[in-house]
Amino acid sequence: MSQFMHHNLQREYVLYQPSNVKKGCPLVVFLHWYTGSSEDVINFIGFNEIADKYGFAVVYPEGTLDKYQTKHWNANLDLSDTDDI
Repeated sequence: MSQFMHHNLQREYVLYQPSNVKKGCPLVVFLHWYTGSSEDVINFIGFNEIADKYGFAVVYPEGTLDKYQTKHWNANLDLSDTDDI
């Protein structure tokens, strides 16, 4: 899992690049579901195999914990102050 800082909050993500990926290829951002994680998506969906077949990269960002300590993406639902924009 890779990390970066955004608004003083450490964020995490997984980047998948197929061996056949070409410079300038598309990048697909795949968001996990509520209560899920990037690992859940990678293991359950099998999107990396599609990326292998069609030659694009995929990034799986990790959501942050909301006020219920559940991983989420802030969709302006008053669950957290996280800025996911």
